[in-house]
Amino acid sequence: NTFLSPVQTAAGEQRFALGVSQKLTNSKRRRTRAAIAAAEVGTAEADLQRLQLEVAEKIRIACFQLWFVQKAAEITGEDIESLRQISAIIQTQYEVKQSVTQQDVLNVETEISRVQNQLTVLRQKEKSYSARLARLVHLPPHVDVEITDSLTPLTTQYSLPELTERAIQFRPELSGQLA
Repeated sequence: NTFLSPVQTAAGEQRFALGVSQKLTNSKRRRTRAAIAAAEVGTAEADLQRLQLEVAEKIRIACFQLWFVQKAAEITGEDIESLRQISAIIQTQYEVKQSVTQQDVLNVETEISRVQNQLTVLRQKEKSYSARLARLVHLPPHVDVEITDSLTPLTTQYSLPELTERAIQFRPELSGQLA
């Protein structure tokens, strides 16, 4: 710094002042900040894993819903065929023996209509669940998704440390809390 007029100090008149400074970083502070950043990264990774698991859970739920509706529609279709056979039998009994009333014939026809309505509702749900599953796995909504119902059982035995590691792997909030 230069002064407009000389400044009187204990060392005499000063016309300018010169100062040098240097910032020294504290290694402990740097390590602490690095540890904090690493913990934040660990927490962010745990959040990412949690979101991935949530999406996987939504996909599994959509698969199970679609599979359930497909099976229900299949069973309902079989029920309609059985009711049609019963209707044919009752119709012939009504025409031949007159051992059944016209009310019985109408009751069977009404039941067939009710079950067909249920089948229509199930088919609509199947399309809805299929579109939802396609959206979750980023496929076009018009793609027909088929679910297989055969699963292979897991026969692997795990030790306690392996189970703990798998629990942390599948529950990312645990690793986030540890971080």
